Amino acid sequence: MNKLVKFISSAALALLAVGTSTLWVGSSSVSAEKAPLSFTQWTEPSSTDFIYPAWTVSLSTSLTEKDQGAQSRMATGEGQVFVVDQGKLIARDITNGRITWSFGSELSPGIEYNQGTLYGTYEDGRVYALNTDGTIKWVSSRTVTKAERLVSIQDTLYILRGIDIFAFNAKNGALNWEYHDTFALTGSKELTEQDGVVFRTYAGIANFTVTLKAFDAATGTKLWEQSQQHLPIQVKNGSVYSVYEPNLFEEPKAELTLKEFDLKTGKEKANYLYQWSNNPASYIRGYTDNAMIEGNKLYAYNNHEWVQYDLTKYSSISDQPEYRITGSNHDLENPLMKVYKNLIFYQERSELPYSILKSINLSDQHTVSYGNDNPAAQIDVFGNGVYIGQTDGIFRAFELSAGKEAFAIRSGARNYGPTEFEQGMAVVQADNKLIGVAIPGNLK
Repeated sequence: MNKLVKFISSAALALLAVGTSTLWVGSSSVSAEKAPLSFTQWTEPSSTDFIYPAWTVSLSTSLTEKDQGAQSRMATGEGQVFVVDQGKLIARDITNGRITWSFGSELSPGIEYNQGTLYGTYEDGRVYALNTDGTIKWVSSRTVTKAERLVSIQDTLYILRGIDIFAFNAKNGALNWEYHDTFALTGSKELTEQDGVVFRTYAGIANFTVTLKAFDAATGTKLWEQSQQHLPIQVKNGSVYSVYEPNLFEEPKAELTLKEFDLKTGKEKANYLYQWSNNPASYIRGYTDNAMIEGNKLYAYNNHEWVQYDLTKYSSISDQPEYRITGSNHDLENPLMKVYKNLIFYQERSELPYSILKSINLSDQHTVSYGNDNPAAQIDVFGNGVYIGQTDGIFRAFELSAGKEAFAIRSGARNYGPTEFEQGMAVVQADNKLIGVAIPGNLK
């Protein structure tokens, strides 16, 4: 019997070997095909070791495209991080991510934090204000369903929704005033208040032209409006400075048209035309609304050029910039419209399949490169650090002045929200999670 078993086993092994050999011979006759088109691009990987975050918290929903520019679902303050998730407002210790308290149910996702107070709305439209220990300050009797943006400025909480503005007393929740622009298609999600005047832009129903409107901050009375004007880039000495946007049928007179209006009446006081390109761009790209003012300096960007003018020395359209930045090969793009510690930040196209973040010092033109090794989905500059959330799921931090990488973490995210900073911690909004990271001393 044992001999029979051995014989059958040996025969089976022999047949298996023959079958395997036969299959191998058959497969060798099939040759692999190559793609008719192929391209390989080498990217230099970072040499920095990854660190572990202090804590990570998962959320029930991920960031979406609609969240870009919308009300943030997260805020930080007084040693805590606050987030609305599954209809609850949850507070966590900033250092370890542990829950310190929670509030409510059926809350809308967006929250606003200002000077020790948290503001938000219920799904039914009631507006609430909380202390940072979770106790209620007030709940409004006036409701605003489907609020799009909460803006807290001094003693007023503004709520924006389409064509509507609601101005609440931030101390007690009373409604100060409301405005509904029935002649507009929609309103911007940005609002500013300066020198007792509230500014917001609207898009028209007929021609979609942007219109700047000014309101009395105390009463909501509309003071004036100017068609084809953007939100002010400066309000100073009773004057409003706003960038003009040509309509679809209008040939631009210059790359940048800046108008000055009277703060209270909206009467036009001056018109400034700036043209800096030697070879102006096509009609579509022949003008820009990317401009800002800091002090007496006007900064603008168009057609891969960043320029600086002295507002006090304007004479005519023939004025040339005091200073211009074009990048290494006229490839500057996506500047961050803010001067920070005398630095301008921008992205520069490269031979790699993504842009590199750089900064340039306006005093000595010293350039620093921050070595992101994948496209940047989120950029934040804070203290002495530059923080980049990459689309490959890596979040990196660099020294501001030297560009040296300080740390990197695996976020696992493709999309990010703005990073918040509180008491030596950075809180990263990464898709469906919050990540707390201790900031190294050299970045503070």
